[in-house]
Parts: sequence; structure tokens; C-alpha cells
Amino acid sequence: MTTGKLAGLLATVAALSLSAPGGAAEPVEFELPEQEGPEIVVYGAGNSEEAVAEFVSTIGRHTGTNQLARWHDTICPLTLGLREELNDYISDTVIALAEEVGAEALPGNCQANLLIMITDNPVEAIASLREDRIDIYQSISLTDRAAIDRGDTDVLAFSRIELRGADGRLPDIGGQSIEGDGALLGGVMPGRTRLSTRADLNFRAILIDADHARGRTLQQLSAFAAMMALAEFDVREPVAPAFTILNLFHEAENAPADLTDWDVAYLRALYATDGAYDADTQHSAMIREVRISLADRR
Repeated sequence: MTTGKLAGLLATVAALSLSAPGGAAEPVEFELPEQEGPEIVVYGAGNSEEAVAEFVSTIGRHTGTNQLARWHDTICPLTLGLREELNDYISDTVIALAEEVGAEALPGNCQANLLIMITDNPVEAIASLREDRIDIYQSISLTDRAAIDRGDTDVLAFSRIELRGADGRLPDIGGQSIEGDGALLGGVMPGRTRLSTRADLNFRAILIDADHARGRTLQQLSAFAAMMALAEFDVREPVAPAFTILNLFHEAENAPADLTDWDVAYLRALYATDGAYDADTQHSAMIREVRISLADRR
């Protein structure tokens, strides 16, 4: 996404995040936590291979090429919708988690490629995108668009994913394009099981309905946003096994106070394993990594 296009998008959503149609809405009130960053909750649940396999295999959302997208470029988060110090705390939590799991992130004074917005009117924000920025709107899945139209989306996350060669090269290098099945990129040959492509996140937006954020703590909200920022997840339904902050908007009374060791283990595994495989093959490698990570925290 070019700088000009991103600036236009941020201008659109910034205006919507700070005001509500028909008059000002009552602001969401949070207390700034005393701790500087996430304090990972360690669960006593067993880390059997079956439980870990279910968690790893069901938690993530696949791309159209059946791969798991992740950041390779440096993440620059921007949070909107709350007081400045609260926005900064959420962005700082993203940066802290990125450093914890092997991704790269920078604070402030960078070109934002991750937008987190807490807004009283997410439907209006999306409607504006559909009118003014159809290229961004088309990044939202048809299922999520239908949920938006019904007005029953607590959280909406969508990404711009760039399909690159397994070695990071862009698809126009060599004068060839990626084949429809993602099997070949000009000059990058696939192996017997390894593909020639990987899925890079290059822009991600997370919109949280302020009405549903009420009753949660800032620590929970920042942990949820940070988790959602670093990978693609489907949170329309509860995640099982439920050892994750991703269930914050499904089981608020039983939700963890912060990121869990399962959350961190999943992200570490995602960023430690090779993304140039199909999702099932990468999951197999991730299951081993998650079990090791959980064992180390016991």
C-alpha cells in the first residue's frame, strides 16, 4: 500500500473513531495498568499432543493459497479511539508481544501499517471504506461483510496480504507472475513439499466495537488487540480449547486477564517455522514448537 493511500485510509477511519453519528457517545473508560507490558497468564492445563494439535489447527485463518500469513516487514502500529495514553499503551503492547515472539515492531514516527481502532460506529467506518476506498473494503471477506451488514460484528479484522516468493522477492521479478495455485513464482522453484511462495501481511486493521469493550480491562483489550495484530484469526466463534485471550468477546466472565502461555506459544511457533509450506505442513511443525514452549513455561 502506498503512503498516499494509507494516509487517506487513516484520515477516513480517524474521523470515524473519534465521533459517533447523531451526537457524541459516552466514552469508554479504562484505567491505565501499572505494569509496563503484558504479564503472560500460565495455564495449568495439560499440553498433550491432542490438545495442542486441536489448538494450533483451529485457531488460525488460512489464505487463499492455504498458507498462514505473518509479518515479515517491520510492524508500525497506530491505535485510535481512546485517550492518547491508552492508545499508546495498546500500541506498546503490540510492540512488546512482537518482540516476545520474534516479529519486528517500532514505536511512533514510522509509516503505520497496523491500525487498531476502538469505535462506537464500526458499521459507519466500514460503510465509509466501501464508498471511499473500495480497494480496502474488498480485503474484507464476504462472510464478514454479511455480518457487518447485519450489525452483529463485535470485532472486525482484515488484512492486505502480499504473495511473495519464498525468498521474499516480489511477484514481478523475472517478468513472470504467480500461478493461480501459488505453486510457482518466476525464478523461485518449489521443492517436493515446500512451495515457492509465502503470504506476507503488509497492512492489517482491527476494529473493535466500543460497546462490547465496556466491562473489559485495558490489559485484556490490549492483549486481545496485540494477539489479533500479529496473525490472522477467526474470532466469530469461540476458540477451543479455550486457553486464549481470543475468547475475550465470547466468554468475558471466564476470559484470562492477559495473554496466555498458549497465545504466546502459538505466535512463537508461527514466526519460528517456515511459512513457505501449506498450512497443514506448517501446523505439524508448529505443534512441536508449541509443546516445547509450553513445557518451558511450566
